[in-house]
Amino acid sequence: MNIAMFSNTFVPMLGGIERSVATFAEDFRKAGHRCLVVTPEMDGAEDSSEEVLHVPALKNIGGSAFSLHLPIPGLVTAHMDDFAPDIIHAHHPFLMGDSALRNARRLGVPLVLSYHTQWDRYGDFFPNEVTKNIVVNLSVEYAKLCDCVVAPSRSLEAIIRRMGVTSSIEVIPTGIDMGTFANGSRERGRALLGLPQEARAFGYVGRIGAEKNLEWLCRAALDVCRADPLARFLLIGSGAFSGRARELFASEGLGERLILPGSFQGQELADAYSALDIFTFASLSDTQGIVLAEAMAAGLPIAALDAPGAREAVRNGESGLLLPADSSFSVFARELGALLADPARRRAMGATAREMVRPYDRRHTAARMLSLYERLRRGRRAMNGAAPDSLTIIDRLRGRLEGEWELISSKAAATRNAMSDTRAHY
Repeated sequence: MNIAMFSNTFVPMLGGIERSVATFAEDFRKAGHRCLVVTPEMDGAEDSSEEVLHVPALKNIGGSAFSLHLPIPGLVTAHMDDFAPDIIHAHHPFLMGDSALRNARRLGVPLVLSYHTQWDRYGDFFPNEVTKNIVVNLSVEYAKLCDCVVAPSRSLEAIIRRMGVTSSIEVIPTGIDMGTFANGSRERGRALLGLPQEARAFGYVGRIGAEKNLEWLCRAALDVCRADPLARFLLIGSGAFSGRARELFASEGLGERLILPGSFQGQELADAYSALDIFTFASLSDTQGIVLAEAMAAGLPIAALDAPGAREAVRNGESGLLLPADSSFSVFARELGALLADPARRRAMGATAREMVRPYDRRHTAARMLSLYERLRRGRRAMNGAAPDSLTIIDRLRGRLEGEWELISSKAAATRNAMSDTRAHY
C-alpha cells in the first residue's frame, strides 16, 4: 500500500503525536509499504525526501517550536498525484487535516483520523470558553467526515462517542519497542543521571509542560522528599515548566533533590527508565501516555492519577497505584512514599507491569493499523466500483468540490454549536 500521513507536527519535535507518526511510518516501511509523511517545515528538520514532504511554513509561532504551513496552491496536490496514496491518515483535525481531507476526496481514497488530543483539557491555551468550544467542535465535526477514527484507548473511544463522533472507531494504541525498554541498564542509567546507587528515585519522562499537571506532581514529590532523605525526583525531557520546577524545589531548600537531565533517545532513554524505582504520571489530558507503556516495559511500577492516559495501562495494586483523579497531592505522596520504601512490592508490581504491556509491542500495533487500512481500501473499492487511479479529471474535480463543501459546512456547524452552547458537556 501507499500510505500518506498528514500531521501538523513531526520530528525533531518530541511529543506523543510526533512519536506516533514516526513509529507507525517506520513500521509500515519495514513491512514493505510506502509511507509519505506530509508536515510543515520546522527548525532542525531534515530536508524533504521521498519519505517526508515538508510544506513551506511560518516557523516558531508564538516563540514555540510549532510551524504553521502556508497553503501554496498545487504543491501538496502534485505530490499526492505522484505518490498515488491508497490511504490518507490525518493526525490533526485542522490545518494539515484539511489538506488530508481535500486530497482524500479528490483521489477517492479512505480518510482515517487519529484522535490524539482531548482538546477540552487545554482550556488555558484558549483565550475564552467559546474559542475552546469551537476547537473541540471542529475536531468532532471533522471526525464525522472520516471513514474511520483511531482512538489510542478505550477510555478515549467512550469520550469521543459522548462528544458526538458517529464514525466507525478503532482502538489502536501507538506501539513501543518492547526489546529496547526491557533491556535498559540500571547501572548505566544511574551513571547517566548522576544518581547515587542508594537513592530512591521516582519521576516522569516526557514533555515538561504545565499541561501535564506537573505543578501538582512537583508538590507531591516535595512531600515525598521531605519525608525521605534518600528520595530523588526526576523530570526527564524538556519544556517550559523546568524553570518553575526548579523554583518550587529551591523554595523548600530541596533543590538538590530535583534532577533535570534533559532529553534522551534510544538506549540512553531505556537506561534512564531503568534507573528509576517508580514512574510517576499525573497528566489528566493524555489520551494514551506512550511513556507509561515504555516505563512498564522497563519493569517499573506506575504511580498515576485515574485518567484516560493511565486507566487502561495501570491496574491499581497490581501493576502500580492508580489514585482517583481528584486526589490531593498529599494523599498521592503518602501512597507513593510507602511504595518507594517497599522494594519487594515494587519488584512484584514491576513484573506485572511488564507482562501487562505486551499488547503495546509496535509490531502488533502496526499490523493492526495495516489491517484496518486494507479493510477500508477494499470497502472503498467495492463502493466506488473502481480503483482510485481510474478516476477521471471530472471525478477528481467533483471530489475536491465535495471536500471543500464538507470543510465549510463542518466549520460552520462547529462555530454555530459553540456559540449556542448546544453541544452536551462531557
